[in-house]
Amino acid sequence: MVNLKEIEFVGVTSGDGECFMFKVDEDNFKKATGNNPADWDNANQEWDRELKLYVPKGDVFKLYPNDIFGDSGEKLKVKVIVEKLT
Repeated sequence: MVNLKEIEFVGVTSGDGECFMFKVDEDNFKKATGNNPADWDNANQEWDRELKLYVPKGDVFKLYPNDIFGDSGEKLKVKVIVEKLT
């Protein structure tokens, strides 16, 4: 993979649940969304046999595009810069 890549595109937010996800720490989650992560944002969550959500203590959270842009169906111009750190 190239160490630095920039892409720009126009799209409509869908909120269809079929989007990509990043695992991020709590600080980056707050920076991207402006919110504290909720239990369901925890990347290591599991469901027990009674279908109760089990959330282990951890510092890895799921960040989806709709966490940043919402899913209102608005047309957005998105610019992404990706830099490989390791």
